[in-house]
Amino acid sequence: MPGKTIENSSEVEALIQKCNYCVMSLCDGDTPYAVPMNVVYAGGYFYMHSGLKGNKISILRKNPKVALTFVPEASFVLHH
Repeated sequence: MPGKTIENSSEVEALIQKCNYCVMSLCDGDTPYAVPMNVVYAGGYFYMHSGLKGNKISILRKNPKVALTFVPEASFVLHH
C-alpha cells in the first residue's frame, strides 16, 4: 500500500496530537538505537522524559540527529 505525504502543517500537528508515544531513532556510530518514549507535543515543541545520564543521552551528545516515528493509540493483544 503506497504511503501518503502530508504537507499541510496543521494536518501534521493534528496527527501528532493523537499520538501518546513515539519511537526515537538514534545512531551510535554505525549502530542504530531506537527507544519507545512517551511524548507530548505543545506549542511547536516535543516533550519527552529522560534522565541526565544513560545510553540515549550519551548517543545524543555525539550525534544530535534523530528520527521520530509517532504511534497513535496502540494496544497490545496477547495470543496463546
